[in-house]
Amino acid sequence: MPEAITEELRELPFQELALRLHCAQPADGGRYPTLIVIHEAFGVDAHIEALTRRFAHAGYHAIAPDLFSLDPFGRTVTPDEIKETFRLRMALPAARRMDPTAAEEALGGLPPERAARLRAVMTWFGQRDMASVVPPLLETIDWARRRDDTTDAVEMTGFCYGGGVTLRMAFAGAPLTAAAPFYGQNPPLDQVTQVRCPLLLMYGRNDPFIMPGVPALLDALQQAQRPYEMHLYEQAGHAFLNDTRPDAYQKEAAEDAWGQLLRFFARHLDATAAG
Repeated sequence: MPEAITEELRELPFQELALRLHCAQPADGGRYPTLIVIHEAFGVDAHIEALTRRFAHAGYHAIAPDLFSLDPFGRTVTPDEIKETFRLRMALPAARRMDPTAAEEALGGLPPERAARLRAVMTWFGQRDMASVVPPLLETIDWARRRDDTTDAVEMTGFCYGGGVTLRMAFAGAPLTAAAPFYGQNPPLDQVTQVRCPLLLMYGRNDPFIMPGVPALLDALQQAQRPYEMHLYEQAGHAFLNDTRPDAYQKEAAEDAWGQLLRFFARHLDATAAG
Protein backbone atom coordinates (compact mmCIF):
# COMPACT_ATOMS: atom_id res chain seq x y z
CA MET A 1 0.00 0.00 0.00
CA PRO A 2 1.22 3.56 -0.71
CA GLU A 3 3.11 5.16 2.18
CA ALA A 4 3.35 8.71 0.84
CA ILE A 5 0.23 10.65 -0.06
CA THR A 6 -0.58 14.17 -1.16
CA GLU A 7 -3.58 16.28 -0.20
CA GLU A 8 -5.24 19.18 -1.95
CA LEU A 9 -8.38 21.28 -1.78
CA ARG A 10 -10.21 21.69 -5.06
CA GLU A 11 -13.45 23.25 -6.25
CA LEU A 12 -15.66 21.61 -8.86
CA PRO A 13 -17.86 24.18 -10.63
CA PHE A 14 -21.56 23.42 -10.28
CA GLN A 15 -24.27 25.85 -11.34
CA GLU A 16 -23.75 29.26 -9.68
CA LEU A 17 -21.34 27.98 -7.02
CA ALA A 18 -18.69 25.28 -6.71
CA LEU A 19 -18.48 22.06 -4.75
CA ARG A 20 -15.51 22.05 -2.39
CA LEU A 21 -13.51 18.82 -2.44
CA HIS A 22 -10.93 17.57 0.02
CA CYS A 23 -8.74 15.17 -1.98
CA ALA A 24 -6.02 12.76 -0.90
CA GLN A 25 -4.15 10.39 -3.18
CA PRO A 26 -0.96 8.30 -3.34
CA ALA A 27 2.03 10.47 -4.19
CA ASP A 28 3.67 8.14 -6.70
CA GLY A 29 1.82 9.54 -9.72
CA GLY A 30 0.06 6.26 -10.55
CA ARG A 31 -3.55 5.74 -11.55
CA TYR A 32 -5.86 4.66 -8.75
CA PRO A 33 -9.57 3.96 -8.33
CA THR A 34 -11.69 6.75 -6.86
CA LEU A 35 -13.41 6.51 -3.50
CA ILE A 36 -15.91 9.26 -2.71
CA VAL A 37 -16.29 9.78 1.04
CA ILE A 38 -19.55 11.43 2.13
CA HIS A 39 -19.39 13.29 5.41
CA GLU A 40 -21.54 13.08 8.51
CA ALA A 41 -24.06 15.75 9.46
CA PHE A 42 -21.21 17.96 10.66
CA GLY A 43 -19.62 18.45 7.25
CA VAL A 44 -16.01 17.85 6.25
CA ASP A 45 -14.40 17.98 9.67
CA ALA A 46 -11.10 16.60 10.98
CA HIS A 47 -12.58 13.09 11.24
CA ILE A 48 -13.61 12.99 7.58
CA GLU A 49 -10.27 14.44 6.50
CA ALA A 50 -8.51 11.70 8.48
CA LEU A 51 -10.65 8.99 6.85
CA THR A 52 -9.85 10.44 3.43
CA ARG A 53 -6.14 10.15 4.19
CA ARG A 54 -6.60 6.55 5.39
CA PHE A 55 -8.28 5.65 2.12
CA ALA A 56 -5.45 7.28 0.17
CA HIS A 57 -2.95 5.15 2.09
CA ALA A 58 -5.10 2.13 1.16
CA GLY A 59 -4.61 2.87 -2.55
CA TYR A 60 -7.46 5.17 -3.50
CA HIS A 61 -7.84 8.59 -4.99
CA ALA A 62 -10.09 9.65 -2.11
CA ILE A 63 -12.45 12.60 -2.46
CA ALA A 64 -14.54 14.10 0.34
CA PRO A 65 -17.07 16.55 -1.15
CA ASP A 66 -18.32 19.28 1.16
CA LEU A 67 -22.02 19.05 0.32
CA PHE A 68 -22.77 22.05 2.50
CA SER A 69 -20.69 24.23 0.15
CA LEU A 70 -23.41 24.02 -2.51
CA ASP A 71 -25.37 26.99 -1.17
CA PRO A 72 -24.20 30.44 -0.08
CA PHE A 73 -25.17 30.10 3.59
CA GLY A 74 -23.78 26.58 3.84
CA ARG A 75 -20.39 27.84 2.71
CA THR A 76 -20.25 29.97 5.87
CA VAL A 77 -21.21 27.19 8.30
CA THR A 78 -18.44 25.42 10.22
CA PRO A 79 -18.50 21.86 11.57
CA ASP A 80 -18.15 23.25 15.10
CA GLU A 81 -21.32 25.33 14.68
CA ILE A 82 -23.31 22.30 13.56
CA LYS A 83 -21.90 20.27 16.44
CA GLU A 84 -22.93 22.99 18.88
CA THR A 85 -26.52 22.94 17.62
CA PHE A 86 -26.57 19.17 18.04
CA ARG A 87 -25.23 19.46 21.60
CA LEU A 88 -27.93 21.98 22.46
CA ARG A 89 -30.66 19.67 21.18
CA MET A 90 -29.21 16.55 22.80
CA ALA A 91 -29.07 18.33 26.17
CA LEU A 92 -32.87 18.61 26.05
CA PRO A 93 -35.16 15.82 27.29
CA ALA A 94 -35.59 13.24 24.51
CA ALA A 95 -39.27 14.04 24.06
CA ARG A 96 -38.52 17.74 23.46
CA ARG A 97 -35.52 17.60 21.11
CA MET A 98 -37.57 18.38 18.01
CA ASP A 99 -39.72 20.98 19.79
CA PRO A 100 -38.95 24.49 18.43
CA THR A 101 -40.00 26.01 21.76
CA ALA A 102 -37.48 23.87 23.61
CA ALA A 103 -34.76 24.77 21.12
CA GLU A 104 -35.48 28.44 21.72
CA GLU A 105 -35.17 27.87 25.46
CA ALA A 106 -31.75 26.30 24.92
CA LEU A 107 -30.65 29.18 22.71
CA GLY A 108 -31.91 31.65 25.29
CA GLY A 109 -29.00 30.82 27.56
CA LEU A 110 -26.47 32.09 25.00
CA PRO A 111 -25.32 35.62 24.19
CA PRO A 112 -27.82 37.17 21.72
CA GLU A 113 -25.42 37.31 18.77
CA ARG A 114 -24.38 33.69 19.24
CA ALA A 115 -28.00 32.59 19.67
CA ALA A 116 -29.00 34.34 16.45
CA ARG A 117 -26.21 32.66 14.50
CA LEU A 118 -27.00 29.17 15.81
CA ARG A 119 -30.71 29.73 15.22
CA ALA A 120 -29.89 30.50 11.59
CA VAL A 121 -27.73 27.35 11.36
CA MET A 122 -30.56 25.22 12.80
CA THR A 123 -33.06 26.67 10.33
CA TRP A 124 -30.72 26.13 7.38
CA PHE A 125 -29.92 22.57 8.42
CA GLY A 126 -33.58 21.67 8.87
CA GLN A 127 -34.44 22.88 5.38
CA ARG A 128 -31.80 20.87 3.54
CA ASP A 129 -33.11 18.67 0.70
CA MET A 130 -31.32 15.33 0.41
CA ALA A 131 -32.40 14.97 -3.23
CA SER A 132 -30.52 18.14 -4.16
CA VAL A 133 -27.13 16.49 -3.65
CA VAL A 134 -27.66 13.86 -6.36
CA PRO A 135 -26.82 16.02 -9.43
CA PRO A 136 -23.56 17.47 -8.02
CA LEU A 137 -22.42 14.04 -6.88
CA LEU A 138 -23.15 12.59 -10.32
CA GLU A 139 -20.97 15.39 -11.69
CA THR A 140 -18.27 14.47 -9.16
CA ILE A 141 -18.32 10.85 -10.33
CA ASP A 142 -17.96 11.97 -13.94
CA TRP A 143 -15.16 14.40 -13.05
CA ALA A 144 -13.28 11.69 -11.17
CA ARG A 145 -13.42 9.34 -14.15
CA ARG A 146 -12.06 12.02 -16.49
CA ARG A 147 -8.91 12.57 -14.46
CA ASP A 148 -5.57 11.29 -15.72
CA ASP A 149 -4.64 9.88 -12.31
CA THR A 150 -7.72 7.68 -11.82
CA THR A 151 -9.16 4.49 -13.25
CA ASP A 152 -12.78 4.13 -14.37
CA ALA A 153 -13.77 2.58 -11.04
CA VAL A 154 -15.63 4.85 -8.61
CA GLU A 155 -16.78 3.59 -5.23
CA MET A 156 -18.62 5.47 -2.50
CA THR A 157 -18.97 5.30 1.25
CA GLY A 158 -20.61 7.61 3.76
CA PHE A 159 -21.40 7.89 7.43
CA CYS A 160 -24.61 8.91 9.25
CA TYR A 161 -25.93 11.74 7.00
CA GLY A 162 -23.40 10.53 4.44
CA GLY A 163 -24.66 6.97 4.73
CA GLY A 164 -28.11 8.21 3.76
CA VAL A 165 -26.61 10.14 0.85
CA THR A 166 -24.69 7.06 -0.30
CA LEU A 167 -27.89 4.99 -0.26
CA ARG A 168 -29.74 7.73 -2.12
CA MET A 169 -27.03 7.83 -4.80
CA ALA A 170 -27.20 4.06 -5.29
CA PHE A 171 -31.01 4.15 -5.46
CA ALA A 172 -30.80 7.01 -7.97
CA GLY A 173 -28.87 4.72 -10.30
CA ALA A 174 -25.46 6.34 -9.89
CA PRO A 175 -22.78 4.53 -11.96
CA LEU A 176 -20.80 3.26 -8.98
CA THR A 177 -18.61 0.17 -8.86
CA ALA A 178 -19.73 -0.47 -5.26
CA ALA A 179 -21.24 1.48 -2.37
CA ALA A 180 -20.92 1.07 1.39
CA PRO A 181 -23.28 3.20 3.50
CA PHE A 182 -22.72 3.28 7.26
CA TYR A 183 -25.85 3.72 9.42
CA GLY A 184 -27.68 5.87 6.88
CA GLN A 185 -31.33 6.77 6.62
CA ASN A 186 -33.35 4.94 3.98
CA PRO A 187 -33.60 6.44 0.50
CA PRO A 188 -36.87 6.45 -1.48
CA LEU A 189 -37.41 2.69 -1.57
CA ASP A 190 -39.56 2.86 -4.70
CA GLN A 191 -36.32 3.61 -6.60
CA VAL A 192 -34.77 0.25 -5.72
CA THR A 193 -34.90 -1.05 -9.31
CA GLN A 194 -32.43 1.68 -10.28
CA VAL A 195 -29.67 0.26 -8.06
CA ARG A 196 -26.74 -0.69 -10.32
CA CYS A 197 -24.03 -1.62 -7.84
CA PRO A 198 -23.49 -4.05 -4.96
CA LEU A 199 -24.07 -2.62 -1.48
CA LEU A 200 -22.35 -3.19 1.84
CA LEU A 201 -24.69 -2.12 4.66
CA MET A 202 -23.19 -1.35 8.08
CA TYR A 203 -25.25 -0.92 11.25
CA GLY A 204 -25.00 -0.96 15.02
CA ARG A 205 -27.76 -2.89 16.75
CA ASN A 206 -28.15 -0.17 19.40
CA ASP A 207 -29.02 2.58 16.93
CA PRO A 208 -32.49 3.93 17.68
CA PHE A 209 -32.33 6.42 14.82
CA ILE A 210 -31.68 4.02 11.93
CA MET A 211 -32.48 0.42 12.89
CA PRO A 212 -36.31 0.78 12.69
CA GLY A 213 -36.04 1.38 8.93
CA VAL A 214 -33.66 -1.46 8.13
CA PRO A 215 -36.26 -4.27 7.60
CA ALA A 216 -38.04 -2.25 4.91
CA LEU A 217 -34.74 -1.53 3.14
CA LEU A 218 -33.74 -5.19 3.16
CA ASP A 219 -37.17 -6.25 1.93
CA ALA A 220 -36.97 -3.80 -0.97
CA LEU A 221 -33.50 -5.03 -1.98
CA GLN A 222 -34.56 -8.67 -1.75
CA GLN A 223 -37.76 -8.14 -3.73
CA ALA A 224 -35.80 -6.36 -6.47
CA GLN A 225 -33.01 -9.00 -6.31
CA ARG A 226 -30.29 -6.40 -5.81
CA PRO A 227 -26.97 -7.65 -4.37
CA TYR A 228 -26.06 -6.58 -0.87
CA GLU A 229 -24.13 -7.65 2.20
CA MET A 230 -24.92 -6.51 5.72
CA HIS A 231 -22.92 -6.42 8.92
CA LEU A 232 -24.81 -5.77 12.13
CA TYR A 233 -22.64 -5.06 15.16
CA GLU A 234 -24.46 -6.18 18.28
CA GLN A 235 -22.57 -4.04 20.80
CA ALA A 236 -22.45 -0.87 18.69
CA GLY A 237 -24.76 2.08 18.20
CA HIS A 238 -24.96 5.02 15.84
CA ALA A 239 -21.68 6.53 14.55
CA PHE A 240 -19.63 3.63 15.93
CA LEU A 241 -16.77 4.23 13.45
CA ASN A 242 -16.13 7.80 14.58
CA ASP A 243 -13.11 7.63 16.89
CA THR A 244 -13.39 11.35 17.72
CA ARG A 245 -16.65 10.72 19.59
CA PRO A 246 -16.08 8.76 22.82
CA ASP A 247 -19.85 8.60 23.32
CA ALA A 248 -20.31 6.67 20.07
CA TYR A 249 -17.04 4.97 19.10
CA GLN A 250 -16.97 1.21 19.49
CA LYS A 251 -13.40 0.03 18.86
CA GLU A 252 -14.02 -3.64 18.12
CA ALA A 253 -16.86 -2.92 15.70
CA ALA A 254 -14.94 -0.08 14.03
CA GLU A 255 -11.85 -2.18 13.41
CA ASP A 256 -13.84 -5.09 12.01
CA ALA A 257 -15.95 -2.78 9.84
CA TRP A 258 -12.85 -1.10 8.40
CA GLY A 259 -11.46 -4.45 7.30
CA GLN A 260 -14.82 -5.55 5.88
CA LEU A 261 -15.07 -2.27 3.98
CA LEU A 262 -11.65 -2.50 2.33
CA ARG A 263 -12.14 -6.17 1.40
CA PHE A 264 -15.58 -5.47 -0.05
CA PHE A 265 -14.27 -2.66 -2.23
CA ALA A 266 -11.24 -4.70 -3.31
CA ARG A 267 -13.42 -7.64 -4.36
CA HIS A 268 -15.54 -5.48 -6.60
CA LEU A 269 -12.54 -3.69 -8.07
CA ASP A 270 -11.08 -7.11 -8.91
CA ALA A 271 -14.40 -8.22 -10.43
CA THR A 272 -14.53 -5.06 -12.56
CA ALA A 273 -10.95 -5.53 -13.76
CA ALA A 274 -11.62 -9.19 -14.61
CA GLY A 275 -14.74 -8.22 -16.56
